Amino acid sequence: MAYKSVHVRIGELLKAFGEGRPTPAYVIEIVIGKSVYGSCDTR
Repeated sequence: MAYKSVHVRIGELLKAFGEGRPTPAYVIEIVIGKSVYGSCDTR
């Protein structure tokens, strides 16, 4: 996705999966991108 805002990217992803359908965490991680959440990773 070409959006810079992680919030917009997540919103578009959730809309694509459809209302009421669970979105796998690994897909959300791909959309967020390592550069954004990598510094907050507590694993």
